[in-house]
Amino acid sequence: MNEDIEIPFYNIQPDDELINKYIDSHTSKYGTMNSIDEVIEGAFIKGNFIQLNADGSETENGVLTEMASVSVDHIKDEGLKKLFIGAKIDDDIISSFKNAFSGDAELAKLLGVDKDNAEALSSDYKYVIKEITKFDKAEVNQELFDKVYGEGEVKSEEEFKEKIIAEIKQNSLRDSDYKFSLDAREKLIADVNMALPEEFLKKWLLMKDEYKKVKEEEFEKDFPKFMTDIKWQLITAKIVEDNKIEVSHDEVKDLAIQYTEMQFVQYGLPAGSFPKEQLEQYATEQFLKKEDEVRRLYDKKYEDKVVEHVKGAVKLDEKDISLEGFNKMFEKVQEQPA
Repeated sequence: MNEDIEIPFYNIQPDDELINKYIDSHTSKYGTMNSIDEVIEGAFIKGNFIQLNADGSETENGVLTEMASVSVDHIKDEGLKKLFIGAKIDDDIISSFKNAFSGDAELAKLLGVDKDNAEALSSDYKYVIKEITKFDKAEVNQELFDKVYGEGEVKSEEEFKEKIIAEIKQNSLRDSDYKFSLDAREKLIADVNMALPEEFLKKWLLMKDEYKKVKEEEFEKDFPKFMTDIKWQLITAKIVEDNKIEVSHDEVKDLAIQYTEMQFVQYGLPAGSFPKEQLEQYATEQFLKKEDEVRRLYDKKYEDKVVEHVKGAVKLDEKDISLEGFNKMFEKVQEQPA
């Protein structure tokens, strides 16, 4: 393998739209809830639901739910929403809330009643407003810079954007590397003249339990992918052997911890907010105690090292591309028939 082999590498370039999305994310993260005098679009309200009789009087021993939270933007009934807009503290809204939200289950939860309680759900209510707030995004100023990047690290909006651009490029590098790994795999498989005993491999596969019940046309459809995977495994094994590439247990452990943190982030928890000991504990339970997971982590780490070796050994045809353009490349791949 040498620089005669050329493989594209896409450098994702942040544009104004992407930079502004990051800024919006930071201003939203550090925004605050603030009290306001009257209900407006986007306001959040807390108040008391009081069940009413048909004549408008309060129902004796009826539903009384205190400090129930209502989001104005979440109200589906436009007529009811208009009743809220402009209302102030201690004003009351009298209405049936039956069609106010997404369904009976949501209304029942708000009222604190069973979702099968038809009488309670269909009654009129008086909603007495006790608190009105709205969410304000943080201003783009020194206070925000300090919260995002640490005190004194950023001293102007220009420096803030420079930091964000660096952050975007760092975050995008993983995507660029992934695309490179796909292109490198495709290029090397195409360039390596490798004859494999296809008929023998077909017979061998059909003897395995997972393929015995597969229909012939489905098997024939999937077989080329299997052959491609086999070729790639042989290529990576050769690169590992020739370059004495090794993977240590500590590297696998670090990868397990990385995967664990990524799972937490997917659940909506901020990265970097977990103690290392806790991450190690979860990683051990979720990955390192399971033989199949450990094998998968070793395979992933070996492949990562192989791709990194290839990246340093071939000629990179570096191309600048927007995030939108980069994503469209993957859309085209997904649209292609299998």
